[in-house]
Amino acid sequence: MVSKLLNEKIYPSTEEKKALAKLVIETFPILASTKITENSPDHSYFFWRNGGKGPNHEHSGLIHTHLRNKAKKLKAEDRKYTHKKKADKVSSIPTGIVELAEECAHKEATAANFNTIVKFMDKTHTLHIMMLQDKKPFDFILQTFPHFKSFDGLLIQKAYERMTPNYDKNSNLVPVFVRGLMIEPEMFSAIPDDNLRGCLRILLHLKHRGLKSQERGPNNGLSVEEQLAADLIRFVPDTETSMEEQLARYVAYNHEPVAPHMICKGGEYHLFIQGHLVKCGDSSVQAVDVLFKSFAVFRLPVPPVLQKLHDLIEISCYKVKQHSTRQIVNKLCATIQESCKAEII
Repeated sequence: MVSKLLNEKIYPSTEEKKALAKLVIETFPILASTKITENSPDHSYFFWRNGGKGPNHEHSGLIHTHLRNKAKKLKAEDRKYTHKKKADKVSSIPTGIVELAEECAHKEATAANFNTIVKFMDKTHTLHIMMLQDKKPFDFILQTFPHFKSFDGLLIQKAYERMTPNYDKNSNLVPVFVRGLMIEPEMFSAIPDDNLRGCLRILLHLKHRGLKSQERGPNNGLSVEEQLAADLIRFVPDTETSMEEQLARYVAYNHEPVAPHMICKGGEYHLFIQGHLVKCGDSSVQAVDVLFKSFAVFRLPVPPVLQKLHDLIEISCYKVKQHSTRQIVNKLCATIQESCKAEII
């Protein structure tokens, strides 16, 4: 178990540690007398799930402690559990940066102004970080940096790159989503976009059955598959009603707080975040990428039903994480990685 941890960087599961503890007692019954309390399991001295205190408490016992100490020998990037190093806090705003942000905000989002706006957003990044540190609300950030909603979400992607130095800039969601087509076969077959269909199949495969999906507008007439997809994307009927009118109605209906998600009408994608719409163009891959990067860029909590997919994307695509706390994610990531390597060979 220790060898597997140190040599293969694979952490033993809770059940594996528990099984080993039970085996110790079965082999040496006299050690049952070492149990922590009268009512604790006979093997509790060697491994006790959550220390007998219930969820969100650390496991206890000799086996767990020994493995935890051995894990300290691993490099930081190989550890499953690490203490995040606190980022240097911005204590003051450089002179003129607020004025620069205001000048940027007043520029029209046109192709001619694109390069200038990108440079301004880069120069005012310190102000953006300070707002996050001060826990400014999403609305306030957008008022200061309205161009986060411009250019199909490209400025959200660029902000993510500035905030995440270890991000793999060569990352590509497509190879992962294509492999998603091989799981949960026949699901979401009515969706013509291969990448979106693959992404939804991955979401379904990872989805925690105990988590209730949030409503995304009227459910009348929604198919089972549309309801399953609703945590990631909702489809606005492609009627003769204009895009602007349809989206306005959608925003009006969702006046109560709902988790960030994508919406699509006639092949055009938008993000819906706290009553705001971010246009993402006609690429489902672009929309998914901007959605998952927006959680970091605006310090928004990842919806519980999307957390496993978020982990998978950060591990297999962005390469900013090594492991997930969820074994089903780690297994799927390993399968995807093996498939990608085989394709290269």
